[in-house]
Amino acid sequence: MGTHFFMTTLTDESEMNNTSKEIIKLIIEHLEKNPSLRFGQALYNLGVNEDDGKWEPGVKAPGLRDIYNDSDKVVLERVRTRIRILGL
Repeated sequence: MGTHFFMTTLTDESEMNNTSKEIIKLIIEHLEKNPSLRFGQALYNLGVNEDDGKWEPGVKAPGLRDIYNDSDKVVLERVRTRIRILGL
């Protein structure tokens, strides 16, 4: 199916902003390059979801940080940064 089909179908039926579309495009590209990843792993790898930084090795596992107040632009910049830094 590929990115183009999905994005064309999605954008024809919604009013998503361009930033959201770019985030989805990057997620799709990452999943296509890494088909063994689960969706949640891809979101975490790309920095869409982040850990809360409240963990203690051997005591408490990290939780996910609430990203409710993160704008799409902030999320997109985080994704682009992760791709650049990790060479994804």
